[in-house]
Amino acid sequence: MDYSADMKNFFARLVLIVLAVAANRVVAAVEFVDDDSLRRMLQHHLEQLNASTNKVSLATLQSQLDRTGAVVRIARAASRQREWPEVFSRVRNSVFIIGELYKCKKCHSWHVNTASGFVISADGALVTNHHVIRDSEGAVIGAMNAAGEFFPIKEVLADSRREDIAIVRLDGANFEPLPLLADKPVGSPVAVLSHPDKSFYSLTSGIISRYSLERVSEQSHTRRHTLVITADYAKGSSGAPVFDNCGNVVGLASSTESVYYSEDHGKQENLQQVFKFCVPAGCVLDLIRER
Repeated sequence: MDYSADMKNFFARLVLIVLAVAANRVVAAVEFVDDDSLRRMLQHHLEQLNASTNKVSLATLQSQLDRTGAVVRIARAASRQREWPEVFSRVRNSVFIIGELYKCKKCHSWHVNTASGFVISADGALVTNHHVIRDSEGAVIGAMNAAGEFFPIKEVLADSRREDIAIVRLDGANFEPLPLLADKPVGSPVAVLSHPDKSFYSLTSGIISRYSLERVSEQSHTRRHTLVITADYAKGSSGAPVFDNCGNVVGLASSTESVYYSEDHGKQENLQQVFKFCVPAGCVLDLIRER
């Protein structure tokens, strides 16, 4: 009997078993985001909210814009640096999907637009962009976390049209607040946790590229403070937190601007760079009166 051949076969099978177990452990160690399920849950929650008799309509929230001086108890900034996987696991429960329920002009069905936001106090003060509230044309708006828990937005605490910030209050309690940190230096590593095009809880990383003053619009001489980063984000990321590697929020995603090399008959061609304009955390702190 050829024992050496049997031993070779035994060890070959053993290696395959070990590899299979290791592969299963890798799959079990990560969580696969079910975008369709989260979207359906969000729409269900929003439709229930819209059917409620004590809802706060989107129009009511929009009428509260231009408030100043939110009274918020904010968390203390962290100082210990962490690897991005640890930062992600620590901040994920504090980042929310903001959903707006609306009807389009092509059908009679309800649809959902999504944006991003994050909580800064245990009693539900949430930060997003001013344009997320102002530009919505739906019936109601609310926020859902990664576990599918839904919280209506019940009031606007403060906002800035110029800096594109809105601080709102969620109808809930015992949230996990994220700390704010101003003036992180250029070149510092940062990450964004957002929901680009309904790809929920997408983490990207980069650095702080620059701080600048930008015109609010081409027709306006009013300028706003901007934090420019290299981490990617896209539509649906508005209001998302920009983190440093300690887990502090140093800004929030606001807008993008694409730079093309040429233009032919009014059509821009040869994309070169996309600027990622964010709101510096210091501008958010300027709207807050701490308790």
